[in-house]
Amino acid sequence: MGFLKIMSSYQIEKSFRDYSSEIEAVNIHYLVVAEDGVPDWSQRHTLYLPRTDDETRRITLNLPLSIESANGPTTRYLLHYYFEIFQGGDRSYSPQFTEQVITDLEDRSKLPG
Repeated sequence: MGFLKIMSSYQIEKSFRDYSSEIEAVNIHYLVVAEDGVPDWSQRHTLYLPRTDDETRRITLNLPLSIESANGPTTRYLLHYYFEIFQGGDRSYSPQFTEQVITDLEDRSKLPG
């Protein structure tokens, strides 16, 4: 008897390129909100980005397939994130980034190019 594995998350890879050999560690802070929502950074997730080669750190984020919006569940939402960089005993932060996420394959096929 076989088992059917049901995908319970949407995966997206994020990377950070070390711009200095003195970078000791990098974290990514992220959250998702509905397209009309406002980020509440107190609800963020934080992950450490391991170095995968000499200059690049990568991590796979497991995002929800859908989230609640004012109009009910939606497969279209925004991913907000920024990097926390530890270098030479100091901590700094990247700018905040925002990306649209569409987890519904049928919905994604309607997007241009």
